[in-house]
Amino acid sequence: MRDPYLDAKGVLKNKLGFTDQNELAAFEARIAAARDVKILGDPPHGPFDLAKLEKLHEMLFGDVYTWAGKTRIAGLAKQAHEGSAAGVTSFTAPLRIKAEATALFRSLPSIETLSALSDAEFAASMAPFFVTLNNVHPFREGNGRTQRLFFKLLARACGNDLAWDVVTRERVVAASISGARGDAAPMKRLFLEISDDRRTAALRKGLNFLRGSKSVLWNDLYIATTTAGQAYSGKLVGVAAPDFMMRVENSEQEWIAVGDASDVPDGTASGDALEIKPKYW
Repeated sequence: MRDPYLDAKGVLKNKLGFTDQNELAAFEARIAAARDVKILGDPPHGPFDLAKLEKLHEMLFGDVYTWAGKTRIAGLAKQAHEGSAAGVTSFTAPLRIKAEATALFRSLPSIETLSALSDAEFAASMAPFFVTLNNVHPFREGNGRTQRLFFKLLARACGNDLAWDVVTRERVVAASISGARGDAAPMKRLFLEISDDRRTAALRKGLNFLRGSKSVLWNDLYIATTTAGQAYSGKLVGVAAPDFMMRVENSEQEWIAVGDASDVPDGTASGDALEIKPKYW
């Protein structure tokens, strides 16, 4: 069945008349980023429910799409990346979106209850909720940015914070795919890290370093912090006290680990092989 959201060339129909998907995506990213900043400065009032999620989507993408803020009317399935072996993820059928999303938001604890949780407890409780909402995928486009904004505002209302700026596209996609397959652990780990000031500071510094390298597609890398007691093997990228960064090679997928510099043996230089079992974090 033809996707009613696409034009004859397969480009999302839009208010600006873009006929090239890459040009549309670039414009959408710019305008949504600007709207994101504005919304964080003056967020909409009201309960954290489906109506607020729809409102946020409209505020983010209303300049681009006529259907901004409206749940989709077409089926949707996505692949992680073109040519990826990860398979296709199918989301909730259109006729079930409203009912499933409404039921999910009804299960959300009150602000008072969430505010009583520690940062780690809040993160642990919100990760499965995020995974379930992502599996519903209410909108034709823009679900990720809308959900991240929704949860950041929710965290703020509860006296917490979620540092989404330290999460690469590759990591959130990987965590979302795992969640769609019934494993919420990667998303829980992600939420725990972005609610921890020490970890987010280290990740932010590492990402800033990678952004400065024109030869590295940093957003396509899986980047996370280390865990005390877990073994890592690979090569040291570098040390910038109090942190270090290494390329992990002893796993199914190479990724970048950021940790406490005290875990790196003295005399280890950038590019050297590194095998560690961190004591910190």
